[in-house]
Amino acid sequence: MPSWRAQADSEHYHRYLHREVSADLEFGIAWTGLAPIVTNVGAKYTVYIQRIIVNVRVNAAQTITFQDTAASPKIIALVPSSPGVGPLTFNFGDEGVPLTEGKNLDAVVSGAGLAGDISIKAYARIAEGHAAIAITDL
Repeated sequence: MPSWRAQADSEHYHRYLHREVSADLEFGIAWTGLAPIVTNVGAKYTVYIQRIIVNVRVNAAQTITFQDTAASPKIIALVPSSPGVGPLTFNFGDEGVPLTEGKNLDAVVSGAGLAGDISIKAYARIAEGHAAIAITDL
């Protein structure tokens, strides 16, 4: 039997091995401001974003910024103003792009007008320097 890494869907391997935190969201034209999209499972975990798909159904001159919740947010992706109707895909590879340790993923919408769907593939894994199980004297 071939390993997960040898299969075409090795992106699924990371979500299977770690903790999947993927999310789907439908948004309407009244959606504005800041919205939490992906929630981290704990302070000692890092969320990795593998793919963001934004399917725009109603076009408008607004932007959507995907960023983490750190004091100085790390911007992951930006949907440009007037993106046009149809899907926009941001692919970050099988391992994905990490957010700041312990932080969530938010979407910041510049104003009302856009409508569509968002699908995010992501997983959370224990951050470097943190053990899954405490090891004591054996």
